[in-house]
Amino acid sequence: MITFIPTPIGNPQDITLRAMKLFEKAALFLCEDTRQTKKLLRLLEERFDMRYPDAIFYSFNEHNGQERLAELGNTFTDKEIVYVSDAGMPV
Repeated sequence: MITFIPTPIGNPQDITLRAMKLFEKAALFLCEDTRQTKKLLRLLEERFDMRYPDAIFYSFNEHNGQERLAELGNTFTDKEIVYVSDAGMPV
């Protein structure tokens, strides 16, 4: 199952509780930019004592989306997946 998670624009403390719970359950993160997502997760780890030990991160954006879909194949059906925007909700 894939869940789309918008991220705060500006203050990381504006993240929702639901988003934080989904982050903890996720096995695979699809990110507009993995660097931005990892930066946000590091902040959440420090402030809220959250952990993501087994998480796998993939860049997934307008430039590599089709390639990534082909690469990941059936992974979408058997893992908890979150798509993380850089800032705000993607259109």
